[in-house]
Amino acid sequence: MLSCISLFSQTVTISDTLYIGPESQRFVGRATVASPDMTCGTATYVRGERVYTIPNGAVVVTLPANSGCTVPAGQQNVYRVTFAPSSNRPSAWTELWYVPASPATTTVRAVRAGASISTPAGTILAGQLARGGANTYQSLAWLGAEWGPLTPTDDSIGVGNGTGIDLKVIPDCSTSGQFLKYTAATNTFSCAAALTDSFIHAPSHGVSGSDPVTIAQSQVTDLVTDMGNKADSTHQHNASAISAGTLAAERGGLGADASAFSGIVRMSGGTATASDLANADLPAAFDVSGKTSTKPAKSGTLAPATCSVGEVFFDTDATAGENWLLCTSSNTWTAVVGGGGGSLTTYSVASFTAPFTSQTTVTLTHNFGSTKQVIACYDGSNQWIEPLAITIGGPSSTVTFSAAQSGSCTVIGGTGLYEESFTSQTSVNLDHDYNTQNIMVKCYDGDENEVEPDGVVATDANNALVTFAVAQTGRCSVAATLAVGGGGGSGTVTSVGATVPSGFSVSGSPVTTSGTLAVTLDSQAQNKVLISPAATSGSPTFRVLVVADLPSVVAYNDTANAFTAGAKQTMEASATTAGLKVACVALPSSPTTGDIACDNADGNKLKYWDGSEWVDTTGTGGGGSGDATILQTTATLSSWGAITAAGTSGSCVRKNISLSGVVGGDVVTVGPPATLETGLQWGGLAGTDIAIVQLCNNTGASITPADGGTYRVQVLRSTI
Repeated sequence: MLSCISLFSQTVTISDTLYIGPESQRFVGRATVASPDMTCGTATYVRGERVYTIPNGAVVVTLPANSGCTVPAGQQNVYRVTFAPSSNRPSAWTELWYVPASPATTTVRAVRAGASISTPAGTILAGQLARGGANTYQSLAWLGAEWGPLTPTDDSIGVGNGTGIDLKVIPDCSTSGQFLKYTAATNTFSCAAALTDSFIHAPSHGVSGSDPVTIAQSQVTDLVTDMGNKADSTHQHNASAISAGTLAAERGGLGADASAFSGIVRMSGGTATASDLANADLPAAFDVSGKTSTKPAKSGTLAPATCSVGEVFFDTDATAGENWLLCTSSNTWTAVVGGGGGSLTTYSVASFTAPFTSQTTVTLTHNFGSTKQVIACYDGSNQWIEPLAITIGGPSSTVTFSAAQSGSCTVIGGTGLYEESFTSQTSVNLDHDYNTQNIMVKCYDGDENEVEPDGVVATDANNALVTFAVAQTGRCSVAATLAVGGGGGSGTVTSVGATVPSGFSVSGSPVTTSGTLAVTLDSQAQNKVLISPAATSGSPTFRVLVVADLPSVVAYNDTANAFTAGAKQTMEASATTAGLKVACVALPSSPTTGDIACDNADGNKLKYWDGSEWVDTTGTGGGGSGDATILQTTATLSSWGAITAAGTSGSCVRKNISLSGVVGGDVVTVGPPATLETGLQWGGLAGTDIAIVQLCNNTGASITPADGGTYRVQVLRSTI
């Protein structure tokens, strides 16, 4: 915003917004306000000039009012305002402003002189010609309050719309010895005296009229060319006459016309010749480190038709990153890009290794300037170490271990590393075009933390497929031993290592020249299985099974199995047969304590082995005593709600059915409705006077069971 507060006693504020061009862009630039000598009542003001900056078209200027003021003869009672756009488009222009005393606030449009002051038209009265003494051809102009001769100080007059036109006053320089001189700094013409025949110049040279004058630049302030003092056509210089400086274009002399010279002028035996700059003209070594910018290669949109081995060319309209051309043989340019046909392939990839000792956190300050990275860590025996977490950064990355480790971590990364971003995907195809299946893949989420893939498969030499157990958002980077095509060259990495999940070991890593990477399973404690976490999704590890790992209903058919109290599973031979069904066969010949059997040789009685004999559970056989009680009922169950996906909180829901006589530890068998939703598993638990029905979701999506289903429960309780 342009703003000024004047000290004048009678002031008016001009407030407006200026636009330029057909698109109505806001004016940005400078405004120079020039005021005349004015007498306003008892106040006298001296002409002045001030420059204001207009940043965004907003103009707020406070000026003394012109109305009621007088100016000296020959001046106009207006302000001259010159606008100069910063972009030089359009060119600067000058306006005349006449500021009335009221209103106190007005606009630029209202004070432009073309709208407020008009030049009197028609007959010019004698009384209006208040000034005399005009010269021949001197212009007559309206001076704001009267007509008078236009003087050299009045170089603009208001016409038409009041914006004004420049009328440059050219003085009469016909006096002998004078010439017309234009001064660009003040945009004015003036008369100047001609140079005399003799003036200060190089002391080793002649004067004008006999020899052309050689003058050092520092010796000249205002130089006027006098063609009458030019050298004679036969005038010559020899080589000894030139000691320093630039060779001027003189006729004849030095054996050649210097105006036709191109390149470097070489002096030899008094004769000047021109030639191109040669290698011999350059110093053996030169330092350009202090230069603001350097361009070490030729550039353009088309490489030269000829070249010699070792030349380089920068193609300005090529795909970014594929601009360089090398002259690999005479007149043959080779592009430094990927692909076949003898081309070279380059990758902006580097490696960085940092050792560490007894650390849980390692900072890798690689300064790659890129988050495209693959990180692998190894112990002192070159065995792969699985990090607990990896966080990627441009100048540095951080690796965290679950326990203190010693070894080294290697980062392979840079802008040339292949990377693929993905959003809410369970699989990502990596089209890396490395022409090898020996690759390393690392994936990271949006916070630059490592995401462990469910699987990585090199589908062919140029593609790989990454899969996740659940949808992920982030990016995957690929590093490899690069084998790139073309016959013109190849890219390599100096070390390749293998990374394996926890529970596996790798030997022979890293391979720096040739070798074999061998992956083996680590030894585990007995009764552990390779399985995902019990309570959440994640990478599989070796651990002991927990109850949550087993489905709620399991059918066991192997009669040799023995089930302890910890295996609380429901056994149901038939979904249509009520209760626990035990096949009646001949009693086992080698029973163990606690075995139960149905004796087909004794009226299909249910018996158990007490360690020494078979005991009839009805209390009538085998010499033992005791009985087995079977309780059963049905109930309609509702309000199950949504049962969440497997492995999440809320994946199992329970409902109670009242059944008198049930105690904790009883075996509960559940018969579900025939229309129970697919993916749900059922089971039963016992409480005091209640049978508990449990439904568990075994799928990856939530399921809402239908309300009003009829559930059948049977409870077997032995009092033996």
